[in-house]
Amino acid sequence: MSKAGLIALYAKELKLPAFTGYQAVIRQATAEGWGYEEFLCALLSRESANRKENQVARRIRAARFPLRKTLDEFQFTSLPHVKEAWSGSWPPESLSGAGRIF
Repeated sequence: MSKAGLIALYAKELKLPAFTGYQAVIRQATAEGWGYEEFLCALLSRESANRKENQVARRIRAARFPLRKTLDEFQFTSLPHVKEAWSGSWPPESLSGAGRIF
């Protein structure tokens, strides 16, 4: 079996689906002259992001929302008492403080 086949097999066995796209990371690592630690960090970062994305999707499905809505779609004009500053970013600077996140 080839190395690529073994890597795909091990990634599946270890339940690391983001590792199956390792060829793109290898190309980037080669072009930028990364070491082993940087390469591994990039692969693990992709896997972590993939898992977080799947976790969010799984929670949204489990919630069984009738429609998927975001703040980008919200009509702030229908609520004139809501300040325009709140429509830009969350949390507003007045609530979050200097670099503090809820």
